[in-house]
Amino acid sequence: MEGHWLRPASNGVVLIFVHGLLSSSETAWSVGSQTSWPQLVVHDSELASVGVYTFTYSSHILSGTYRIGDAVDALKEQLGLGGLYASKTLIFVCHSMGGILVRQFIVDRQLDLSKRG
Repeated sequence: MEGHWLRPASNGVVLIFVHGLLSSSETAWSVGSQTSWPQLVVHDSELASVGVYTFTYSSHILSGTYRIGDAVDALKEQLGLGGLYASKTLIFVCHSMGGILVRQFIVDRQLDLSKRG
């Protein structure tokens, strides 16, 4: 599990990309072999002040006993380590299982998230 900044935010708004099942941050958002959705955001001049962050979790078929709760805990930790809790606005862009993971994260951490404001 890891989080990766593609660009820090200068306005306190961060887009967080979370991939789906049997995927990764590198493959889930690909548009051909040349670019990805997170990279398109990074290179869009109208979104220059928005931070872009990707979160990767273990989602392959041989993940063993790794469960959604483990991925939720990893997301919580990576957001803390990456300094994202200091951001004014977090916008999650999710695919498939990534949406379920983020929904569980928000439900589990709603009190912590509401205290941020």
